Amino acid sequence: MGALFFISHSSIAGLGLFGITYRNIIFWWSVGMVPVILLPFAWYVIILWYAGFWSEPLAPLHRSQRVGFGLILFMLLSGFSALLIGVVLLVIPAPQFTPLRISIRWSVAGIPLLAVGYSVYVLLCIGLSLDALRQPGPSKRVMGMLARQRARPWLIAASLFMLIISLLVIGVMVWLVQDSRHRFFWEIYLDFHERIARLDLLISGLICVVVLLVGQAIVSYEVFTGKTLPRRGLTRHWYRAVLLSGGTAVLISATLTIQLRPLYSQILVAVAIAVFYALISWRSYVERERYMAQLRPFVSSQRLLDQLLTQTAPQEVD
Repeated sequence: MGALFFISHSSIAGLGLFGITYRNIIFWWSVGMVPVILLPFAWYVIILWYAGFWSEPLAPLHRSQRVGFGLILFMLLSGFSALLIGVVLLVIPAPQFTPLRISIRWSVAGIPLLAVGYSVYVLLCIGLSLDALRQPGPSKRVMGMLARQRARPWLIAASLFMLIISLLVIGVMVWLVQDSRHRFFWEIYLDFHERIARLDLLISGLICVVVLLVGQAIVSYEVFTGKTLPRRGLTRHWYRAVLLSGGTAVLISATLTIQLRPLYSQILVAVAIAVFYALISWRSYVERERYMAQLRPFVSSQRLLDQLLTQTAPQEVD
């Protein structure tokens, strides 16, 4: 879902203010709004699953989060309904839909009602996630509480960064809505395009920090995979994925800075990914051979290999 948002974001930014058409902005705006609405709820559901919301229906966590979960689910369905209605009104500018367009423009203290509702929805998702992390329920898995304790600091940090991102986005929305009452949006963009670019870079950087924190929570104790013990292989794969992403970002930034032709930049990115994939395959093969070499003494001792390969009665096994 995050990738879908960044695809929409990059497409709109690539087309530019004067290169985007009415149909393009409706399409990419609709595509980008789906993860924008769904991601806060998805994060809340993941945290509830981590905290054991569904494992113990009579636990204090379930009682404290039950009302909030129902409210957020209602707001989620309302948000998707508003998105669908908005797309229909933009695609079909029929006169009979004029009363509906007027009702959608309702505002609270000069701020559109939809923006206020989305702000409350995001703050509820993040706030209730932090509350669930503060007092998680009991775990039925072996060493499950230890898993939660190891992953809990990373998840709390990720939730706090999400809260900061939400406050920044809400602040930008309020600023743009209030300023657009006095002039057109393209005038705001021309006057504050550098400030908007800095805010966009700041928010994108904070989202990257959230991704790193969530990844660290997963590999620290694999709490989302249901495993009892962590594996070093998953940690190594995660670090390699981060290295590949960082290297690709630096490479793309360099091609944009030196204004390289798009064809050459795509070739460089494809070559970098191919080389990195070859290195990962080689390292995986080396690690597998090392693992088999470490396991061989245990298999060859006490005629264990012969016992595994030879069909014998249970009483004949040493």
